[in-house]
Amino acid sequence: MRYKFCLYLLALSCALAFPASAEADIVILKNGGRIEGTVIDRGDSVEVVIRPGVSTTIPRKDIEKIIIQTSPAQMYRDRARQLAADDALGHYHLGLWCKDQGLTREAEKEFKKVIKIHPGHEGARKELGHEKVDGKWLTKEEIMLKKGFVKYKNRWLPKEEAEKKRKLDELIKGIRGSIKEIEKAKGDPPLNAIEKLSKITDPAALNVLTKSLRSKNVHVRAAVAASLGFVGNRKTKKTLLSIIFKDKDGGVRAACAKSLFMIARKTGDAKEIKKLIEMMFKQGYPVKRKAAAEALGNIGDRQFITYLIRALVIEIQVKSKEEDMDPFGVPVTPEEKDRVRARGWRPRKLTNPGGVSVGPLKDKTKTKPWENPKALEALKKMTGQDFGYDQKKWQEWHLKDLEKQADEEEPKPEDDEKK
Repeated sequence: MRYKFCLYLLALSCALAFPASAEADIVILKNGGRIEGTVIDRGDSVEVVIRPGVSTTIPRKDIEKIIIQTSPAQMYRDRARQLAADDALGHYHLGLWCKDQGLTREAEKEFKKVIKIHPGHEGARKELGHEKVDGKWLTKEEIMLKKGFVKYKNRWLPKEEAEKKRKLDELIKGIRGSIKEIEKAKGDPPLNAIEKLSKITDPAALNVLTKSLRSKNVHVRAAVAASLGFVGNRKTKKTLLSIIFKDKDGGVRAACAKSLFMIARKTGDAKEIKKLIEMMFKQGYPVKRKAAAEALGNIGDRQFITYLIRALVIEIQVKSKEEDMDPFGVPVTPEEKDRVRARGWRPRKLTNPGGVSVGPLKDKTKTKPWENPKALEALKKMTGQDFGYDQKKWQEWHLKDLEKQADEEEPKPEDDEKK
């Protein structure tokens, strides 16, 4: 008996710690206790769910009585049935009660019944958001329409903004549809979808296109990169430059390079183009040197020929393979080199096994020529010539080509006479 009493006390403490809602049923115990919760009939016992995960089971013989509470929704239905259809005041007060109980939909229903019975009922009109304009009650919708607003996706917006959002939603839907078609295609990629995705010119598509560069599908990335040339801004150039150096697909890199150049010309900001040129001569980045040359070749503008010729063969620094020497030209043993390295390469004198005093040890470097195959490919594609890695021949040809272009552009005397 004491055990059961402890259980009831525990249930009672839970009920006090977590107060039940106004809709909770009430279980009155024979010992004077009271537990609130949702009552579930178990035959010889009753389970009371106090809160989700917190419940107690009480033998029916220990229960004095059970009070089943009615929910506000049920109370509303009962009250609504008792009201006469033409009782405007009754429906109005019921609407106010529903509002207090959080029954928004039911409250609106009652207020609409009121104005159907009595169109000039000010209280119900105001509860529905109606306003009196020039002696006439207007609904919220009529008021917004009169102000020039339209409803789009359950929001009231100015007509121009709503139309703009509608067009943007249609644009995004079309882009996502094309991407989905390309990504799901088996075998040959759908050319129509790719072409459509690569020729988007609406600046409103910038965000969704930029995010789509993360697609695992190379056709999607290439098409999106092509469209960014039309809609991109200064910030887009940084993204495209990053992809030029990182993407494994040549088609994607080519599309990024062309779009980068388009945006640079459009914005008048060639900072990223300058970085491509500088990268071809940077020490320690052979992969990026190739990628930069490839990008300039993909852009195809002949103003880059001079830089590509210079980048064909550059001098790079490499660590010397020769044994380190001290200031007197005496070789330093590997043991001494390791000993100095362990001490952080601090300049200090050491003595080799032969008793010769040695100066500070330093890593020696030497230079060697490095050929850029992507620079050669770019030059061959842009000029139709092939002088291999012979920079002198390339420079001679380029000089003659520039002179030829200058002669062609210079107006002839007979042309002046005709004018």
